[in-house]
Amino acid sequence: VALSEEGSSFFMPVGEMRNLVQRGMVMGMTAYTQSVVSTLAGSRVFVKILLEQSLSPEAQVAFACGMANMLQMSRTAGDNVIAGPQTICVFKPFIAVVLPYYKHGSVRDMLELGTGTSEMMRSIVVGTAQHLAQLHAARLVHGAIKPSNVMLCDSSARRVILTDAGTTDIKTGIATMTMSPNV
Repeated sequence: VALSEEGSSFFMPVGEMRNLVQRGMVMGMTAYTQSVVSTLAGSRVFVKILLEQSLSPEAQVAFACGMANMLQMSRTAGDNVIAGPQTICVFKPFIAVVLPYYKHGSVRDMLELGTGTSEMMRSIVVGTAQHLAQLHAARLVHGAIKPSNVMLCDSSARRVILTDAGTTDIKTGIATMTMSPNV
């Protein structure tokens, strides 16, 4: 459903993703992804490139379906609850998702830098709880609430937005598919 509304713009060709990544700046790595900040259509974006690029066709489909599900969740949950993907690439060596960039970073970044005040923490907790209540009212589950998945929309942390909604199943599915022997 989400993809039918997006049309072909949801899928980025590998050449365009290569250009997007090459003109960006590597920001870090997690167990599953390398993060790059780049520019797409005049706006800063956050690109998550899967470290595991040897995906079976089934895993590539699972990735695309998972990202489409995250897009649909972002629309169903209401405005500014979940940051949905802007575009994805399902072909190696650039299997990746492009998300909005939040210049104030995540709660994890704030905690690591030690810049949070008690008022900021209160705002983050209240905002996160409100977003989860909206998700649950729509019968949706985020599945991976943690400091790195709560983004700060402003420097005072008065507004937050959730990222990586529903990705736990994608990570598990891709890890299982890539570790399974082909018979």
